Amino acid sequence: MTGPADADRTDILVVEDSDVDFMALERTLHRFRPDLVIERALDGDVVVERFSATSVSALPRLVMLDLNLPTTDGRKVLRHLRGLSALADVPIVVLTTSSSPLDVEQCYADGANSYLFKPVNYALFEATIRGAVDYWLTAPALVHPPAAVSAD
Repeated sequence: MTGPADADRTDILVVEDSDVDFMALERTLHRFRPDLVIERALDGDVVVERFSATSVSALPRLVMLDLNLPTTDGRKVLRHLRGLSALADVPIVVLTTSSSPLDVEQCYADGANSYLFKPVNYALFEATIRGAVDYWLTAPALVHPPAAVSAD
């Protein structure tokens, strides 16, 4: 895992094995939000290991997760992250080339906050990333809706 510039703060953890995809994402993020601290993990095993012993202060504000990773794939990483109470309020955006309806359905069932298909067109890629990051880094703190009130 490449470390963040500020060891106490990570705005976005990008779990992406492709150097080309990561460079495009990093360039896009820094173009409109140069202050973001971005951390990269190259495979799922590193993420699972990191979040098996993490402290709350070391949590990212947002996770961008590719599904097709070497070692532990993104689907298993998603389930692992959602199984940790410390990460319950950290938004996870699946950013992948998979347009499989089964992947989309399963990722939402496993707790993904968004599922984004990686556009090939750079302008569309940039707009997609900007919209997702702007939303998830500025969205209200309420990620989980409150429990329904019973009308007894």
